[in-house]
Amino acid sequence: MRKFKDCNTKEQFRSAFEREVKVIQKGWHERSRARDESGDFDETPEHWRTRRIYKSIKYHRDSANCSIFMDIITERKMRFSGRYDIGDQLFKLGMLIIFFDDRNVITPQRRSELGDAMEYAYRHNVSSRYLNGFIKQAGLKKIRRKLSICHKEPGFKK
Repeated sequence: MRKFKDCNTKEQFRSAFEREVKVIQKGWHERSRARDESGDFDETPEHWRTRRIYKSIKYHRDSANCSIFMDIITERKMRFSGRYDIGDQLFKLGMLIIFFDDRNVITPQRRSELGDAMEYAYRHNVSSRYLNGFIKQAGLKKIRRKLSICHKEPGFKK
């Protein structure tokens, strides 16, 4: 992603990520309203948002800038509780940051499912372009179990 390529320090990466969060939130709201008015979009607002989030978090993970997520959570005093510890699950942490102030947009269960789906796609080296199709083919509700047994989808290297 171009906006991250010029970042050299942790603070620059963090600032770029926070700008990206605002772009994702604004873009999703605009697409949701536009779809309500016209009804025609090649991609649903939810698919656009999921793909954009995946692309952004994947870039940070590939760039080894993962610590910015815990820094943001600590600084904003975000509390997250649930059945499982997500401290080492970067996609879930990123989504927590993105939706923390706008919790009505996505349920915690959906956030968890999409976080698992993004992790599963990442382990299969799926580009953001194909993310939503990959999730659909793998079966969103089946992915948590597939992750737990390190399953590889047919056609992907083990």
